[in-house]
Amino acid sequence: ALLSDQQMSTDLQRKLALHLFKDVVSHISFFSEIDDLLLGEICMSLRTRIFLPGDMILFKGDIGKELFIIAKGVVEVLRDDLPTDKRHNAPKILLRNGSFFGEIALVMEVRRTCSVQARTVCEVNILQQDAFDAVVREN
Repeated sequence: ALLSDQQMSTDLQRKLALHLFKDVVSHISFFSEIDDLLLGEICMSLRTRIFLPGDMILFKGDIGKELFIIAKGVVEVLRDDLPTDKRHNAPKILLRNGSFFGEIALVMEVRRTCSVQARTVCEVNILQQDAFDAVVREN
């Protein structure tokens, strides 16, 4: 709600968003080379969600329409892409602070290949594909 405060100018909102989220998004490869103005617009489009341990963040087979960036916490990429008899012995894939997933959804709508579940309380920043598209169109 702070970033949508109507009493702040758009420029101030952009600068605040950049200050809050630059470290979160600048290490993502396709955001690493863009200028602060565009990066600020992307940061303004991020939405934060809290997930509890055991919450499903996304499901295999869903159409991807967002990028997820883990601000705090640990998630597990479930190996539901493997045959049932091979899942038990497959190494766990755990993602932590600063990790991201679902980035392909920003450029094309494809079905998710795995499910992702929160293992701890997680703060996750989410960039919707339509918000990303709007930022790119306007710039």
